[in-house]
Amino acid sequence: MDSKRTLRSAGARLEELGREARRAGRNVWLAGLGAASEVETHGRDAFDAMVRRGEAYEARRRRKIEDALDVASGRARRVREWFVGTVEQGVDGAARGAERTLERMGVPTREDIATLGRRIDRLSREVEALGER
Repeated sequence: MDSKRTLRSAGARLEELGREARRAGRNVWLAGLGAASEVETHGRDAFDAMVRRGEAYEARRRRKIEDALDVASGRARRVREWFVGTVEQGVDGAARGAERTLERMGVPTREDIATLGRRIDRLSREVEALGER
């Protein structure tokens, strides 16, 4: 009889373990349904909250990028102005040096040539006037 009793006891224990497993499985199923319900109920709110946070983040990042671009643009403008001024000074200095060199060599300036042209015009008129007499 001991073996029958042991067998019945083991069978009862197996049935109890089966019921516990079914209860645990059902609880897991119900927890999953609860999670799905939570996502369904609050998922849209969470999504909207993430969108708002993303927009705020994007705006902060955009401001930082724009500030950095403004700084870089200002620096580039100052460098360009310095460069143009330096080149203009160099060109002006070179032109003045060339004018002095040409003057030392006896090459007439534009003003000298213009003055000479006016004198030739005046002399031509005087010669014509003398020829008409």
